[in-house]
Formats: sequence, C-alpha cells, structure tokens
Amino acid sequence: EGFTSSRVKLERRDGSTIEFVTPLIGEAGAYACAAAVSVAEALCGERMTSPIVEAAFAEAEVGGGAGRLLPRTLGHDIVVIDDSYNANPASASASIRTAAELARATNRRLVLVLGAMYELGVESANGHDHVGRVAGTSGAAFVFAIAGDAQRIAKGAANVGVPSKFFPTSADAAPAVIEAVRPGDLILVKGSRGVGTERIVRELS
Repeated sequence: EGFTSSRVKLERRDGSTIEFVTPLIGEAGAYACAAAVSVAEALCGERMTSPIVEAAFAEAEVGGGAGRLLPRTLGHDIVVIDDSYNANPASASASIRTAAELARATNRRLVLVLGAMYELGVESANGHDHVGRVAGTSGAAFVFAIAGDAQRIAKGAANVGVPSKFFPTSADAAPAVIEAVRPGDLILVKGSRGVGTERIVRELS
C-alpha cells in the first residue's frame, strides 16, 4: 500500500479471515493489529468485519510517530524510515526485514544505519552479532553502525560481503551517511535512545 500504510490479512483458527489497511507497517505493526482485533472481538463478544476494522484504524491515532518506524520521503526521492526511538535485537531485526521488503518492492537501494542496542547486559554481544547477520542478509548496499557493540553489527555484515563502517557517535557517522546516500535510496535509521540516531534523520532531512 506504499510507504504510509500496509494491508494486513489475519486468519483465525477456524480458517476465516479478515483483511484491512492499517497505517502501521512491518511485522510489529501486523502483530499489533492482530492483538487489537483479538481484544476487540473478546470485549465485544462478536467478530469484527474487515470494513469495521479498517474504519477503526483509519480513525484511531495508531501511527508510529517520530522515531517509530515512520517512513518519510525527502528530496531526490530519498525515503527514510525513522525508527530511531529505541532498539533491541528483535525490533531491529524486524525493522531490517521491513525495510528490505519495502526496498525490494519499490526497486530501491537499501542503506542501513544501525545504532548500538543498550541495556542488553550479558546478551549484548550475541544480540549485536544476530543483528549483524540479519543486516548482512538483507540485501543492503551499505551498513553504517554507530557506538559501542554496534561494531559487531558492522563486522557481521562485512563478513558476508556487505560494505560496512563503524563510527563511535552519530555525529561522526552523519557526514559519511550523507555522502553515501544516492537519489532513490531507502534508508533505515534504528538505534537505542542513547545513541541519538535521530541526528542522522535530521541531517538527511
């Protein structure tokens, strides 16, 4: 449905389905929709129809908001998916898959800007290694990794041949990202709040 909405098809356990357009995009958006429909049906004691669900999502304020998987089209036909609000391995992997799907569907070059994921404790190395592998298999033309253990993301992507660079801060990364971006690119920006990857979004704008 483009960069500002997606079509979701839900199948119930009995095989019946409903299909609707929602302003949420990606895997996380689809799961949120499924949860919302399930709760609505449980509270109302009846099944929701596709028109009712679509109308509800059209009226509700369910968009991601700044920094929450929000697509923005900039000059030179550049699309930025601003997911800079926060990050963990599961959400980063889901966002990469969403960006890769959008890039393929619209024939755009994919660029990933991925900040460190904080507060992972002893799982930090494994979590960043996992995201590096997902980034490496995403079809990205370039991976920029920022701060801390994100250097493991850059290494993981580079290990499978994806050009990757690590920068200690978003301020350091911004000029390199701007220099690398081409007209028509799709850029995902994702990271923990402490990395400040929203600076990249501002610089691109």
